Amino acid sequence: MYLKANSLIRDRYTKHLAFVEDRIRQGKDVKYVNNHLQCKVMTKQETDLTFHYLKNIILNNEVGELEFESNYYVKRELSDFPMNKRGSLFEFAI
Repeated sequence: MYLKANSLIRDRYTKHLAFVEDRIRQGKDVKYVNNHLQCKVMTKQETDLTFHYLKNIILNNEVGELEFESNYYVKRELSDFPMNKRGSLFEFAI
């Protein structure tokens, strides 16, 4: 389950990179930089945006209620997550 969530984050990020690349190729401005994601962004609001990849999701239904617990990687550079590498978070999400 967390692999699918992480693949959605990865896909959103790669689509954003393609969008920015396309704008630059068209000679349009991309004025801001997001240092967390190490990429250019369109608005000042996006400069502090970050993604938190899931480490795991735990399903607990012992108490008769459906309960999810999730753990995230915090303060990790996006470049720390190898995309499409065997043994990575994204191995099965390609």
